[in-house]
Amino acid sequence: MRTFIGGHEAAGEDEDFRALFLGGHDESPEQRAVRQAAARDVFADLLEESADDEIAMLNAAYAAQLSSIVIRPTAGALPKDRLRDAA
Repeated sequence: MRTFIGGHEAAGEDEDFRALFLGGHDESPEQRAVRQAAARDVFADLLEESADDEIAMLNAAYAAQLSSIVIRPTAGALPKDRLRDAA
């Protein structure tokens, strides 16, 4: 199965993840809006899962770095010391 993002074939799962949060220079405003909405949903899911899953916590930290998302965890969602240790 091949995966396409913004009309381009993605190289693999790592590239899919990066492309979701970084986007592309040639994406239209509509494509960007859809990608950013999906990225916000994925990021929210990762934050929710990070309470019990270290990999999800690391992925959330990586996603935040890729997209310059300001992490403002809700009470108990992602302790700041866990995020700092992951970075």
